[in-house]
Amino acid sequence: MKTLTETLNIRTDIKVKKSVASYAKKLNISRSKIVNDALSDYINFKLPQILDLKLAIEEVNSGIYFEDVEADLLFRKLLKSAR
Repeated sequence: MKTLTETLNIRTDIKVKKSVASYAKKLNISRSKIVNDALSDYINFKLPQILDLKLAIEEVNSGIYFEDVEADLLFRKLLKSAR
């Protein structure tokens, strides 16, 4: 199966460039593969966080959130169960 690809130019610190090159040489894989994997991992990690934050902001703006007392009680309960 053929994969569609696109070129992406990235300006980065020379230390990062050297680290990627060194890593690629040690693992005998391309620099493109390392950078592509790193970008994919970053996006897969960050995107859910961003979506969760947006949802939380929407909930607060719409009035769906814990009151201070409720949050305090829940926090104390969680602390007790963690001990």
